[in-house]
Amino acid sequence: MKELQRLGVINKICAVFHWFVSLVGVYLIYPSMAPVRDMTLGQTYLSATEVMLGLLGCLLLVGLGVVHWLLSTKVVSGQWKNVQIGASVLGLFNVPLGTCAGVFMLWMCLRNENAMSAYEEERQLLL
Repeated sequence: MKELQRLGVINKICAVFHWFVSLVGVYLIYPSMAPVRDMTLGQTYLSATEVMLGLLGCLLLVGLGVVHWLLSTKVVSGQWKNVQIGASVLGLFNVPLGTCAGVFMLWMCLRNENAMSAYEEERQLLL
């Protein structure tokens, strides 16, 4: 059971990290959305496509944060193991912290005997 609680804590940390990175991204994108007023200052602004791609990336991170937060409650009760594996695989692409967390969560879900038996025990209780 401790292993599943560790997964829950790591999912909450991943959720907060995703939300923080998306807020930083919006903070960096927002000033560059201003219209070009004075070209004599030599300021360069992002194009509309770059701004939209940045905002789409921020929305993706917010969505991943929500998934990790939901997983933190469901995994502790032994549910959503497959969703946890999917979120762990997506976490592998978030270098460097997400990669470390993704590898650890995949190991917990697929190779750790204690966590696998805890999943089975919780699943049997639900049935």
